[in-house]
Amino acid sequence: MLRFTLLICFIGLTFSSSGQFYNGSQQDYGKSRVQYRKFKWKVYKFQQFDVYFYDQGTEMASYIAQKAHQDIQKIERLFDYEFGSKIEIICYNSLTDFKQSNIGITGEETQVGGKTQIIGSKLFIYYEGTHEQLNEQLASSLMEVFLNKMMWGGSWKDVLKANLLMDYPEWFIKGFLSYIGKDWDTELEAKIKDGILTGRFKRFNDLEGEDAALAGHAIWKYVEDNYGKEMIPNIIYLSKVSKNIDRAFKFSIGVGIAKLSYLYLKYYEDIFWSDVANQEEMKGEQILIKSKKNHHYYQVKLSPDGEQLAYVDNIDGKYGIYVYDFFSGKRTKVYGAESKIARLQDRTFPVIEWHPSGDYLSFYNERKGKIWYHLVDLKTKEHTKVQITKLEKVMSYSFSHDGKRIVLSGVWHGQTDIYIYNIVGNSIKKLTDDIWDDVDPRFVDNSSKVIFSSNRDTTYINMLKKPENKPFQRRMDLYLMDLKEEDQQVKILEQLTNTPLVNERQAYQIGTKSYVYLSNANGVVNRHIAYKDSVISHIDTIIHYRYLLNNGAMTNYVTNILEQDVRFKVGKSINLYFQNNKYKFYLEDFSPKDSLKELSDTYYMRALKRDNKKLVQTDPNNTLELKNPIKNDDPKNVKNDNPDVKRDPSVIDIYDYTFLDEGGNGNQDGQTYEKKVIILREDNGNKGNNENQVIASEVDTTKQKNRSGFQPPHESLYKMNFAKDYVVTQLNNDFLSQTYQRYSGPGAIYFNSGFSALFKIGFSDLFEDVKLIGGMRIPVNFNSSEFLVGMELLANRLDHKIILYRSSYKSIESVSGDYIKWKTHEVRYRMSYPFTETFSIRGTFNYRNDHKVYLSYDDISIGQLPENTSQAGAKFELVFDNSKPIQLNIWEGAKLKVFGEYLQSFSSGFKAMYNLGFDFRHSLKIHRNLIWVNRLSFATSWGQNRILYYLGAVDGWWQYNDDKRFDKTIEVDPSQPYAYQAIGTPMRGFKQNVRNGNSFVALNSELRWPIFSYFSKYPVKSDFLKNFQIVIFGDIGTAWTGPHPYSDDNYFNKQTIYQKPLTIEVFNAREPIVGGFGFGARAKLFGYFLRFDLGWGVENGVIGKPIPYFTLSTDI
Repeated sequence: MLRFTLLICFIGLTFSSSGQFYNGSQQDYGKSRVQYRKFKWKVYKFQQFDVYFYDQGTEMASYIAQKAHQDIQKIERLFDYEFGSKIEIICYNSLTDFKQSNIGITGEETQVGGKTQIIGSKLFIYYEGTHEQLNEQLASSLMEVFLNKMMWGGSWKDVLKANLLMDYPEWFIKGFLSYIGKDWDTELEAKIKDGILTGRFKRFNDLEGEDAALAGHAIWKYVEDNYGKEMIPNIIYLSKVSKNIDRAFKFSIGVGIAKLSYLYLKYYEDIFWSDVANQEEMKGEQILIKSKKNHHYYQVKLSPDGEQLAYVDNIDGKYGIYVYDFFSGKRTKVYGAESKIARLQDRTFPVIEWHPSGDYLSFYNERKGKIWYHLVDLKTKEHTKVQITKLEKVMSYSFSHDGKRIVLSGVWHGQTDIYIYNIVGNSIKKLTDDIWDDVDPRFVDNSSKVIFSSNRDTTYINMLKKPENKPFQRRMDLYLMDLKEEDQQVKILEQLTNTPLVNERQAYQIGTKSYVYLSNANGVVNRHIAYKDSVISHIDTIIHYRYLLNNGAMTNYVTNILEQDVRFKVGKSINLYFQNNKYKFYLEDFSPKDSLKELSDTYYMRALKRDNKKLVQTDPNNTLELKNPIKNDDPKNVKNDNPDVKRDPSVIDIYDYTFLDEGGNGNQDGQTYEKKVIILREDNGNKGNNENQVIASEVDTTKQKNRSGFQPPHESLYKMNFAKDYVVTQLNNDFLSQTYQRYSGPGAIYFNSGFSALFKIGFSDLFEDVKLIGGMRIPVNFNSSEFLVGMELLANRLDHKIILYRSSYKSIESVSGDYIKWKTHEVRYRMSYPFTETFSIRGTFNYRNDHKVYLSYDDISIGQLPENTSQAGAKFELVFDNSKPIQLNIWEGAKLKVFGEYLQSFSSGFKAMYNLGFDFRHSLKIHRNLIWVNRLSFATSWGQNRILYYLGAVDGWWQYNDDKRFDKTIEVDPSQPYAYQAIGTPMRGFKQNVRNGNSFVALNSELRWPIFSYFSKYPVKSDFLKNFQIVIFGDIGTAWTGPHPYSDDNYFNKQTIYQKPLTIEVFNAREPIVGGFGFGARAKLFGYFLRFDLGWGVENGVIGKPIPYFTLSTDI
């Protein structure tokens, strides 16, 4: 008893509290999607693609349709390869809405061999706040669909063949998608620069996630710069043909992966060190806030008195808002929400800001699909919140000087505009209403004006006219709005900057006519200062002025200022940087009298200006002239039906252009190509009812200019249709469904599924809200069979699943020797309600009928009548799963399932069975892909019917000799009312049934080491070697009857001797707890995951002979 108590105490100290164990250790965990609303989908149908949208997402869908048409043509020209099948583009108004969708959610697979995930033509797009991000998403997603079609083929047979022969490294695919979707810019260069100069990108094989995409992007850009862009499709195509990316690079550019990794690093190191030579390290006092690995920090805000700092700390979606005191060095958590999960992360919220009084911290966040405004009293800890309607996201905001109003950049129906929020009345007013992206608003001039950044090409705002979708310039300029016009439908903005190649963001007023802002004028985001001045333009009846903006750089840093918050009154600013793979906070004394810096253009900016000579405007006096396109400043004199205004000739018309790769003059090689494409244009020749008619025409893109005039087709409602989702064709010895086996009496053994052929197929609708599955398993010896059909309904928060299952198998009763065939029919209905994406409650109701047939082999067996037993039951589960996959069979995180089960028999006196248990698993990432996995499992049954648990061996053991597989020397308690049987695994070093009883507990620990991929500097070419793993394991556990293993009621602890007329019970001194240890190997071969273990059992302090185990499933 003491030893068992110590075991339980050890387990309790090692883990916190940690399923049904039908066929061993394999459990159904999985994450959930949480739905807070319903989506009524509509569709625009085009020849090459369909665009799906909902609510007021019409404008975004129309924009996506125009952009998709252009991007598809570019991709097809680049690869000289057509998309083929129709593309389905699904548009979400926000990432919050997309997180509610079921797209991409899959269950866990323990048998990886033979599964073919069908590659479709479906992609999703969500609006993040700017059209530049939307463009990047679309281009990258279209290319991903294109690659799937080109590399893996369209049919499931092609996909199966490709899956067996090729496994592309993460940097190759993700880097290429990033290269296609995102142009090289300041933000991208800063991240790549940090990765290369710190040596983080030297080991290809260690890169994952964002680092893999960044390094891959840099490699593809290196290939373009040094070998030509035409080499890129060659490399992609040859990697498909040769099934080897190393050979693809060698055949295309003459160097393999090993040499390429050296060349690209040397190339960028020379560039970046040359840039750094003309730059300075960050100034000010570094705030010693520990920057943790994989954490993201943003929204740095300095308190009005300059004594405290507020910021957001986000790790895998779980965020906290903290306040750091500069004098005490303490930080306080103000608020926290969400849970860690490995999926797309939205780091655009929460958005925080200090109240002007300095006593309150405010923030906007998104919870359960809604926007909330919070105000926290930092002294009393009082927390109030208000729901904000008619907004899908808040990008940024600031308070008025009296704290009564907020100006914010908000998203509504795929459009980012400026709003005024009145705190007292909880009312919101829109200041801009057009397609341009308006961000970073801030009150200036005693809250009488608003300064903000925008990518608009006009200073004219007409709230009465529905805006047109047009191509967007990528760069942000600064604009000023007078709030005297806030209630007018027509407004005239004052444009402060006009820089076609440069972004100006996060502007602050520091004087009556002076501002500071962030600009990437030299290729690095630095702080700039600008003074607005006026000079006399001309005099007629009145004096006319023209405005000049004198500007200069206040910093010349080696890396970007990601965020700044300036408190001019106290002369301080807080800056956020990312350097050496860490976020850094610097508190800087701020003064507008600081001397200006001489900036040298980086390699990126020099190349950008060289490639865009026509867009570059130079001013020898380092000034920008501000042009007002409306001669009369009174908006009343502007006609609402004629918003077009004449701009100064020096101002660039961004619509008057041809793409560089489409126009003959844009070719870098100087050659002129005749290119014809189908474009959509407005028929201006008909001014009647068909004024906006869309006409498809064939035009020469070297002469035709792209003008807005797009009119989408008639929208229609989405009609559900199904497509093949996956196909499983494999050989294994696993069961098709999880269900208990019937216990046939003393002497029975556990029936192990034989080597069999499994076929399973899945279908789903476009949004994966409805899923259909069907499967069958036929052993090669035809002694058993299984059939299954099911359906899942996932559109609402409460998910539903129904399964129909039939199985049959043959066995021999050990006492009578009768040959028996069992036929089981079962229907299961499951409901699942997610509280979060990682935590859910599940309820399953089932009905089961077992038909027992005595096979005829003699006169007695002929007379045996069939027997029928029926039962119904309910099972409830609490499931937690925040696991994150690293590679096959390698993961990190935690999984927990707690369950209770009730089964009621309708035969033999209506006997009931109760079952309770848990299964807890935790995987710790030690270093790179070396992990330590621990598992604690427990189950116990009671009632008039019970479950017999056989402890020992592993799941799916390929050992079909009963004597070698099952230990028949360990007796089963004949007094227990066993009705079902299951196995408790793994317990390596023993056969099945080393211990048995109605209760069991097991603790398993494994060290998994993918040795080749761990040590390799470059991607491992062989799928076998890449997934080859060395495993060291230890198991400990027991099964028993009675209250605990050392109880006198435990049948194992006593031996009954029948010697007529005496019955003698001898209590033995055998140890009920057993353990095992050993080592093993894992590998993937021909698409199957092979598992080998060699285990030594420890029983009564004696180490037994080693037992080998060979299986075809992943580990715990």
